[in-house]
Order: sequence, then C-alpha cells, then structure tokens
Amino acid sequence: MPFIIWLLDGIYYRLQNLLNAVFVPYIFNQILKTNTRNYSYVGTANAIGVLIGGFIMSVLPQKDKANKTLKVGMVSFSILSFLIFISMYMYTVGIIKPGFLITSLIIIFTLFGLSSVIINIPLFTLMQKMIANEMFGRVTALFTTLSMIAMPLGMMVDGVVADVFPMRMLLLASSLLIIFLTFVLYIQKDIQNL
Repeated sequence: MPFIIWLLDGIYYRLQNLLNAVFVPYIFNQILKTNTRNYSYVGTANAIGVLIGGFIMSVLPQKDKANKTLKVGMVSFSILSFLIFISMYMYTVGIIKPGFLITSLIIIFTLFGLSSVIINIPLFTLMQKMIANEMFGRVTALFTTLSMIAMPLGMMVDGVVADVFPMRMLLLASSLLIIFLTFVLYIQKDIQNL
C-alpha cells in the first residue's frame, strides 16, 4: 500500500514538473517569445497556490476524509492540465492574444499549486499512518532519493520531446494521460480503502 501511495504521488509530481519545468518555459521562450518576467509570474502564482492550499488544508477537518480530499485534488489536477491545452490551442489558432494566455496560465498555475497540496498532504498523512515509525525515515528517504534521480532524467527526455513534437500535441497527450491516470486511480480498490 505505501508503494501505491508513493507511485501516485510520484506520477502527479512528475507530470506537474513536466508542465512547470519544461512545457511552460518552452511556451514562454519559443512560442510566445516573451521575457522571463512573464514566466516568473506563473512560478509565483504556483507558489501562492501552494500557500493558499496549505492554509485551506490546515483549517479543514481531515479525519477520515483523505480519500475524498485526494479525489478532489486528482480531478482538479486533471481539469487544470486540460485547461492548459485548451488555452494553448486557443492561442495557436488565434482566438486569444498572448496577454490573455499569460493571464490564463497564471490563474491555472495558482490552482495547480492549490491542487498539488490537496494531493500531497493526504498522501503523506496516509503514508505516516501505514508505515511503522521506526521505518518511516528510511522509507521516506528511499522514495525521495528515487524521485530526485528520476527528475533530471525525465527533464532530459521531456526537453528532447518538446523539440521534436508540436507543443499542442504534447499538452493534449499530457492532459489525457493525467485524466486517464486519475480515472484509473479513482477506481483503484487500494485507493478506495484509504
């Protein structure tokens, strides 16, 4: 069970990192050809979303609601990833202007930060409940190390993929993958029992 929770967290973290660290900078640098200040607004919005999410999670009663909270976070993450694709599609076909796309991304990434907290806090709470106290440090260190090893490797692959395939296609594929994984995890019996 802890492995499933770690895998769930790793998948969502990896996909959010893909959007945050590869696709969105590529959009700002290569497609919009805008300055770095506009991209920094998106990063700041994400951090603000994390802070807001942390505050909300600290005020909400969490007893016996991890499953429901986790599902809300997963569904919101799926919707937001698809909204990035929709925003980018609307920009590339000329429906919206660059300023509107940047504003959309700022709003979406504020909500992304919020949804990442809604996913991560219940996951780590559940891991703490399921892993024995004397093993928790070791298990967490192992999971963190594996995640840190996977991140630069994934970013290298993502950078190459971003140069080879059109960004609209990558955003659509990423959002559909997130939606599919959310659906699979939503009906997964192990997650239902959390």
